[in-house]
Amino acid sequence: MYGVQKCQLRNISKREYTTLRALFRLTKNMYNVGLYHVRQHFFETKKFLTYPQNNKLSKENENYKLLNTDAAQQTLKKVEEAFTSFFGLLKKGDKRARIPKYLEKEGFFELTFPRIKIQKDGSFFSSDVSCF
Repeated sequence: MYGVQKCQLRNISKREYTTLRALFRLTKNMYNVGLYHVRQHFFETKKFLTYPQNNKLSKENENYKLLNTDAAQQTLKKVEEAFTSFFGLLKKGDKRARIPKYLEKEGFFELTFPRIKIQKDGSFFSSDVSCF
């Protein structure tokens, strides 16, 4: 069983803020890359491209390389969750089922770091609190 902790970062520097915004943008890009692979596979074969297959295809993408590997993989797992839900609705015969859509070009996506540590005072990379 996993626990989830969310932290509100306060009093971060302009540099830290800019870095976080860039990371949120990279995760949005990574989500769209993963979504592209799964959608194309679905259109061609009418089958689901699994996370391991998608991860293998996505490793060469520049967004994957710029992100921490853990963050890129977690983002691709979110793509898998979206498509698992879509296929579940299709199996039930739900006529409202819509294939997951791409995120907006100027948008952001959640950033998940399963192993990053953030101090209680909001600074990065300590071993006290695990947050995302």
